[in-house]
Amino acid sequence: MANRKQLAILKQGVAAWNKWREEHPDAKIDLRGAGLSGLDLSGANFSKADIRGVDFKGAYLVEANFNSSTLGSFYEKSSDFRYSKLNGAIFNYAYFKVEPIDNIWGGELSIKFSYSILYYSSWKNIIVSGYYFLNLFRDTTNNDDSIIQLLICGNAEGISLEGKNLQRMRLVEFDLRNTDLRGTDLRQADLSRADITGAKLWGSARENWIIDGIRCEYVYWDEAGEQRTPPNRDFPRRI
Repeated sequence: MANRKQLAILKQGVAAWNKWREEHPDAKIDLRGAGLSGLDLSGANFSKADIRGVDFKGAYLVEANFNSSTLGSFYEKSSDFRYSKLNGAIFNYAYFKVEPIDNIWGGELSIKFSYSILYYSSWKNIIVSGYYFLNLFRDTTNNDDSIIQLLICGNAEGISLEGKNLQRMRLVEFDLRNTDLRGTDLRQADLSRADITGAKLWGSARENWIIDGIRCEYVYWDEAGEQRTPPNRDFPRRI
């Protein structure tokens, strides 16, 4: 659980917290399970912090730094950012600690961002351990572009990853059947033994992607995603 000393410093305010972080650059930050809902933590330095299970609901986190922080795992409750304000917050290299254990394959871990404000926030090079997959996508139940959900799962069949950055992602044996990958960046992604049957691939970037043993019966290369290739037969099951 959270380091009590660190939590006490944080609750003194952002200025005190950031000053302490500057003075202790090598400190291991453990805020797991802390209750920080409703606090004004704008500009706070949470870089490299373990914030699994932290309750940030309704908090002000404008321009907060979450670079390389640990947001969730299968073994501890995940961070909750619902209704928080994250304008300009930085989540580059944020980490989801998920181990590939057989009995939870295909399980799901949700980091809650519903109704949070995420304008101008930065999400680059998200890291997921093990064989799990990170999907950043718009909440289709709401037209507000600021609503984003983070989902780790073992199956992406039929969902839309259109235009997403999956560069260098490990998608080994992943189920991508009927997935919308138009405009998706798959450069250097590892799709070994994945199934992309029925996927829409128009405009996707695929330089140096790894497709050893990939499974694919047919795909859609056209912009509309309606023209089956090949039209009257299937590819070999493995290519």
